[in-house]
Amino acid sequence: AGAIKDSERAVSFKPHLTQIWTLLGSLRYQSNDLSGAIEALKNAHEKEPNQVGHMINLGEFLRQENNLGEAAVILEKATNLAPGNANAWINLGAVFQQGRRNEKAKVAYEKALDINPNSAAVLGNLGSFAMGSEDWDNALQYFKRSLKFQPDFAEIHNNLGKTLKELARMKEAEESYIQAIILRPDFIEAYSNLGVTLQELERLEEAEASYRKAILLKPGRAEIYYNLGNTLKELNRLEEAEASHRQAITFNCDFAEAHSNLGVTLKEQGRLKEAEES
Repeated sequence: AGAIKDSERAVSFKPHLTQIWTLLGSLRYQSNDLSGAIEALKNAHEKEPNQVGHMINLGEFLRQENNLGEAAVILEKATNLAPGNANAWINLGAVFQQGRRNEKAKVAYEKALDINPNSAAVLGNLGSFAMGSEDWDNALQYFKRSLKFQPDFAEIHNNLGKTLKELARMKEAEESYIQAIILRPDFIEAYSNLGVTLQELERLEEAEASYRKAILLKPGRAEIYYNLGNTLKELNRLEEAEASHRQAITFNCDFAEAHSNLGVTLKEQGRLKEAEES
C-alpha cells in the first residue's frame, strides 16, 4: 500500500515517465486491483505505443478482465511488432482460447512453440486442443513433451491420465492421476477421474474412497455423487446408492442419468412406484 501511494504521488509529478506507470500497474495488480492496473498500463502504453512489454502485460490484464476484444487487438499489434516474442503469441492464444476461437488459439500457440519448443504450458495447451478433438495420439505426445520440461505440472498429469484412459491404457492412467494428486493433494478432478478409472478396473472400494475424497474437497459436484452412486450400487449397497443419486439430483435437477439410475436402484429395492416416478 505504501509503495502504491508513493508511485501514485511520483506519477502525479512526472506523468510522462512510463516506468512509473509500469511499476504502478504491477503494484496494483499485486494488490488485486485489476482495473487500476489496466488504467496504469494504458497510460504507459499511450506514452510508448510501440513498447511490446507494456502491450503483452496489458493484453493479459484485459483478458483477465474478460475484455477479450481489446486484449486481442493490442496483442495482435504486439505480435506484428515483435513476431519473435513467444510471450506475445502465448497471451494472444490465451485470449482466443478464452473466447473459444480455438483455431486461432492453436495457430498462436503453434507460433509460440516454434519460437520456444520447450514451453511446457504451450505444449499442454496444444495437448488440450488435441484432446478436445479426440486426437488422442497427438494429445499423448504433447502431454509427454510438456512433462519432460515441467515434470511437476499437476494439470498435465491429469490430462495425460484422461488421454491414457481413452487409449485403454488403464494402469498408466491410474499412475498419472496418482501423480497429479501427489503434486496437488486438493486436486478434485484428479480424484474424480481416478475414481472412474478404478471403477472401470472393478476396484470398487478404492473407487469409492477416491470419490469420497473428491466430495470432501468440494461437496457440490453432481457428477461425482452420480459416479459414487453407481459404484455403491455395484457394491450392492442400495440405500447408500439411492442417497448418492438423490444428492446428485439435488445439485443438478436436470441430471437425466442420475434420475434413471435412481429409478433402477429403487426398483432393485422393490419400490416400484417410486422407481416409476423417478
